[in-house]
Amino acid sequence: MLHAMKKPTALAGVVAALAFGGSAMAQDLVARWNDGLNFFSEDKSVDIKIGGRIHNDWEWGSGDDDLEAATGNTFQDQVIFRRARLAIAGKFMKHFGFKAQYDFAADGTADFKDVYFDINKVPLVDQVRVGQFLIPYGFEIQNSSNNNTFIERAGPVNAFTVERQTGMMLTKSFLEKKRLTFQVAVSRNTNAFGEDSGDGEYSVTGRVFGMPYSFGEGGADGIVHVGASVQSFHNGRGGVAFAARPSVRMGPSLLSTGALNGGGGNNVDDVMKWEVDAAFTYKSLCVQGEYHSVQVNSEALDDPSLTAFYVYASYFLTGEQRPYKGGVFGYTKPLTNVYGGEGEGGIGGWEVAVRYSQGDFEDGGVAGGEANDITIGLNWYWNGNFRILWNYVMADLDDVGKAQYFTMRFSLFF
Repeated sequence: MLHAMKKPTALAGVVAALAFGGSAMAQDLVARWNDGLNFFSEDKSVDIKIGGRIHNDWEWGSGDDDLEAATGNTFQDQVIFRRARLAIAGKFMKHFGFKAQYDFAADGTADFKDVYFDINKVPLVDQVRVGQFLIPYGFEIQNSSNNNTFIERAGPVNAFTVERQTGMMLTKSFLEKKRLTFQVAVSRNTNAFGEDSGDGEYSVTGRVFGMPYSFGEGGADGIVHVGASVQSFHNGRGGVAFAARPSVRMGPSLLSTGALNGGGGNNVDDVMKWEVDAAFTYKSLCVQGEYHSVQVNSEALDDPSLTAFYVYASYFLTGEQRPYKGGVFGYTKPLTNVYGGEGEGGIGGWEVAVRYSQGDFEDGGVAGGEANDITIGLNWYWNGNFRILWNYVMADLDDVGKAQYFTMRFSLFF
């Protein structure tokens, strides 16, 4: 805690009034900085956090002449604000929670990210969530971009994940310390503002994950995570398409199916996805991987099956350990800070990592290509809010050519 206020600020009063509709139930809130701005009531029945993130990326890339000719793109240097988000989240009246997060990085408009509310301790389930949220499919995508080991998620696998849709989700945990969790969601493929319309175009997604084993008391020395997801999407809009860049944001897609509609305007009837994932941590070591498969069903196609996977290992040279809770990894705070606060004048936290990812988009008459990439990463954690990441990515599109990229990110969040 860097600063605590004994009297509520004017903003705290506004937040309290909003939380309780300005009724007689309104409470004074205390403001506190704890790697982010928090407002909470004395009895902790209200707890509000105002936060945000800035991810500023610098990228340099080059590709073989044959690869540039095949993709129709040149590999140019660029600087982008990958994310520029503001959010308010919290809980109130014991059983209710919410989050409203908006991203200004894409085009300057306030695109929806997480915009939902929760009802907790519902009979038979732990939580009901309604709104736009991360669909419970896959593992790395569930981790915050503030906490992931690499600048970008694995490109071939990321082509199959959904990220956010508008819908409803139920969550139920079992066993001691909630070691096993089930989630099921019904959603629609929405636009940047959480909207969609159409007949019967729903996704049904289910996920199960757990921590079957831990090292040390309460997982103090490490954990074993396993998970699996399945999703069925009924298509009513004609074709579907899958494309994947290498594990970077810049440059062209190396894998691309184009529109899969079987020709003659025939619709793809439905898409079935499944994946399995696992992670292992022991002190400063972390190993993680996922395998994904997508089955495209259509009378006009030969039911192509597309696959992708990644596996990576990371290690903290300075002794830190990745925190794990609720099926995701949290942010790793360094043992010493580079500037300010406890541990002032330290070297921060240093992490090295290597990842291999691969995608096969060729099957059943689909010629989307086969590619793989290797990512080498170095991360420097300054404190609980800021880190710098460097990635070197080597990508290979089979029988076409190779590309290489160097990327750097300045990551601030609160």
